[in-house]
This record gives sequence, structure tokens and C-alpha cells, in this order.
Amino acid sequence: MDVIPAIIIGPILVAYGILVFNGKLLWFLASYKYRFKDETDENYKKKVYRTYGIIFMIIGIVTLIVGLILFSKGIISTKKGFLYSNIK
Repeated sequence: MDVIPAIIIGPILVAYGILVFNGKLLWFLASYKYRFKDETDENYKKKVYRTYGIIFMIIGIVTLIVGLILFSKGIISTKKGFLYSNIK
């Protein structure tokens, strides 16, 4: 995992998760139209939105935390299981 992309992607996933949690932007998922095609129950839709929102927020927060921990230790990139540091 490269650390800089993780630090950039983490907040984006958290922001997207918050928007999905509030009932917006679930169209990004490919199965969205098929899942709610014949659904009339609004409570079920809210439950699904909130579940997807929480999943996106958790993934974004974990990615951001791991990226920040590795960056604070001076590790910029991980390749082949070895941790490379920018300190020489």
C-alpha cells in the first residue's frame, strides 16, 4: 500500500459514506437500480442506505488511520512485504 494515496482516498471514502448514509449518491453502485426496482418500503431503502454508508465510512476511516500511522513512522511505500522508509 502506498501511503499518500491512502491519505487522499480515505477522506473521500468517508465523505462519500456520509452522503450515502444521508440518502444521497447511492447511484454510484452498479446494483442500485436492480435492488430497488420494485421496492416500495421506504424504511428498507433507508436501512440499506445507512448500511452502505456505514461500510464506506469504516473503510475510509481504517484506510486513513493506517495511512497516517505509516506516514508518521516515515514509511512511504510497502512492497513485497518489506517496509521501506524515507529515512536513510
